[in-house]
Amino acid sequence: MTTGSSPEPTASPWPGTEVNTTCPQGGFAWALRQAFDDQAAKSPATIAVALYIWIRTHQRLGALETELDRRFCQINGAGILLHSILFLTSPAERHDGGFFLACLCTPLLGPGLAQHLPRYRPTSLLARQSNGDLEQLLPRWHHRLALAHTPEQRRHLCRTIARRLVRTGFTLIMPTWKGWTSDLDESAHLFATHHPERAEQMHTAAHLAHHPSHEPADLNLLLHDLAPWLAHTYTAAHGTKT
Repeated sequence: MTTGSSPEPTASPWPGTEVNTTCPQGGFAWALRQAFDDQAAKSPATIAVALYIWIRTHQRLGALETELDRRFCQINGAGILLHSILFLTSPAERHDGGFFLACLCTPLLGPGLAQHLPRYRPTSLLARQSNGDLEQLLPRWHHRLALAHTPEQRRHLCRTIARRLVRTGFTLIMPTWKGWTSDLDESAHLFATHHPERAEQMHTAAHLAHHPSHEPADLNLLLHDLAPWLAHTYTAAHGTKT
């Protein structure tokens, strides 16, 4: 992951419409806002260029993810995140993407950003800001499931949901445990010691995170049973991400 300074704006065929390509996961709307920071760049051409760059960048990232997954047996599904420094150090991401960057990533090129981010502790604030948006994800997952017509699409969705639920289950109890782990199996075990009534489901989720399934019963367990309970319990314990 590159954590150095943001690259220079990408050259555009129309003068005055350059845009920054460090678009975060926030999506196209963020890309436009970045472009509109330049008061001279508010033109129809800016929108066209920003849209073109957004699409082309993510097409190339998708191809790179596929190639990494194909060439290296150590990888089981590559995922590349492309964020701007402004996004990662923003108040909304300081305890989410910023935490991920400062504590779980190693700078490969350029200086790290940890000096611009807080000294993180396993608090309820970190829990709320890192995974307190689970309830907002449920409608998106339902929509993706409705559009998943192939076994491969359903397996991919199963892996996404299972990994997120296990990590959210861990951060639910993280302030009580007073530590951090990124190991999914350990996360499920720690969660189970605090919520034994949901232990079997969380261990199943951890298994599905490693070995995703396309079976309706498995997706139903995750999306219609464990996820709604976890979202409700999480909000009651830590609140909703702001």
